[in-house]
Amino acid sequence: MEHGVPQGSILGPLLFLLYINALLSHINETKLLLYADDMNILLTGKNEEELYSKILVVTKQLDGWLCKNDLVVNTIKKVAMSFHYSQSAQL
Repeated sequence: MEHGVPQGSILGPLLFLLYINALLSHINETKLLLYADDMNILLTGKNEEELYSKILVVTKQLDGWLCKNDLVVNTIKKVAMSFHYSQSAQL
């Protein structure tokens, strides 16, 4: 084993949390929500072009951090969602 700790080890979850929390200071332009080994990336923007630009920046930052720290994202579990405010003409 070159990196990491054995699966099921007692210290594994604690060491992972210490390791992954460093990510928060390396990703800008967004809010990251971490829970165990799951991560949510929250981005806001005024239009699709702004969001797309932010997605590219955050993706580049995340890829760089993951590569530097020998981590891999499970792309099968990766999902993107978009939420929009509803603007009604009737107030």
